[in-house]
Amino acid sequence: MKFISFLFLIFPIVVLASGEKSQVFSNFSGSFKLASIDSATYSTSFAGRQQATGEIVFEIALDENQESSVRSISFIPDDPNLFPAVASGFYAKAATKIELINTERVKELLFLDLEWRTVLAEQKPFISKRGSLELKSYTTTIECDTRQYFAEIVSFSALQEVSFFETRSELAGC
Repeated sequence: MKFISFLFLIFPIVVLASGEKSQVFSNFSGSFKLASIDSATYSTSFAGRQQATGEIVFEIALDENQESSVRSISFIPDDPNLFPAVASGFYAKAATKIELINTERVKELLFLDLEWRTVLAEQKPFISKRGSLELKSYTTTIECDTRQYFAEIVSFSALQEVSFFETRSELAGC
């Protein structure tokens, strides 16, 4: 009898722990193609390149000596439907923010050295430029208990001069 009670107690835990967590991707209009899926980490990678317009936002960290460094660089697309996104299932979230992982290349494409130093001297927490760009190596995974999207920038053409912001609520969180 104790054994049967034990099975009733442990069975739901085993089912929950071994349950497959599905990910259903949106119908996207862009040119990326599925390259790989890692079901252990819920990561999905896409091949190809995508042209898009939107805003690149640098989040700047200031240390105690007022020295500036880049905390993160995000691309906020004008049309998120160009990008594959997990529409339902495990940690579903639209691709409204894509982290750019090749930070040095982003800085080189958007700013000359002197311009970058001048921009950092403003000591604003958020610096942005709107433009047209091309992305590659698009990937999604779970980080910090939320769905994240990542890509590498290939090219950039500015559509607007640099802007500065004290806060950007759409970039809050992990």
